[in-house]
Amino acid sequence: MKSDDSIVSPDSLRPYLASVSKVSSDELVIPPRLIMTVHHGIFDAAGGRIRSRTLPWYYGGRLAVGASRGVRLAVLHSFMGASASSMMLEEMIAFGARLVIEVGTCGALVPSLGPGDLIVADEGLSDEGTSGHYFEGRTRFSASEELSAGLKGALRRSRMSFQTGGMWTTDAPYRETRSKLRKFVKAGAVGVNMETSALLAVAEYRKVKVGSVQVVSDLVGEKNWTPSFHEKIVESRSRAAALAAVEALAGAGL
Repeated sequence: MKSDDSIVSPDSLRPYLASVSKVSSDELVIPPRLIMTVHHGIFDAAGGRIRSRTLPWYYGGRLAVGASRGVRLAVLHSFMGASASSMMLEEMIAFGARLVIEVGTCGALVPSLGPGDLIVADEGLSDEGTSGHYFEGRTRFSASEELSAGLKGALRRSRMSFQTGGMWTTDAPYRETRSKLRKFVKAGAVGVNMETSALLAVAEYRKVKVGSVQVVSDLVGEKNWTPSFHEKIVESRSRAAALAAVEALAGAGL
C-alpha cells in the first residue's frame, strides 16, 4: 500500500451498515442512476415522480429508490457543502451509483440571470477545500457531456429556457467578495454554490459521470446581494429541474 493511499474507504461502510442494520451486505445497493440534492423540495419532487420508497439502512440524509419509464433510479437528500456532499457521493458510488445528476440552487453572478432561471453547469470552478484532496492544484472540473446534453434535451422538451456556464463553488458563502466575483466571472462562472466542483472532482477520480442543473435562488452583484430563496418561481422551477433530471437519467445509457 502506498503511503498516500486512503486509510478510510467508502467500501468499508457497507459491511458496517449491514451489521448495525441487521441486513445482508448485498441488500445495501442502489440503482446506478442517482439524483442528488441538498433541498427537501427537490428531493420530494423527484421522489414523487419516481414513486420512491425510503431505504431505512442509510445513516445520512434521506435515500429513496423508485422508477421512471421502467428505469430504476435513486434520489438522495444530501447534506450541504462540498465536504459533506462529496462524502455522500463517495458512499453512493460504493453502493452502486454510476450516473449522477446534482439538482441544486445557486446565486446568479451575471445580470442576464434572475430568480428561477435555470443553469446547466458545464464545469465547476473550485474555491473549496475538498477537491484539492482528489486533484492537488486543480481548480476546474468538467461535468459529463452526456448528462448535460440529456438535461438540455429534457428542459427543451418541457419548454424551459436555460443558460450554460461554470459554477463557482465556495466553502464560505459570506465571503463571496467583489474581487472573487470578478475573478470567477472572468473565468466563466455564471453562478455560485457550495457543492458542484467537489462533486465533479469526486466523479472524475472515481470514474463516474456527474451532471448538474441549478436554479437561481439569489442574485450576487458587486453592489449588493438579493436573496430570493422562497419566491414561488424558484420553488416551481426547482420542481421542473427535478423532473428534467429524472427524465435525463431515465434516458441515459450506462
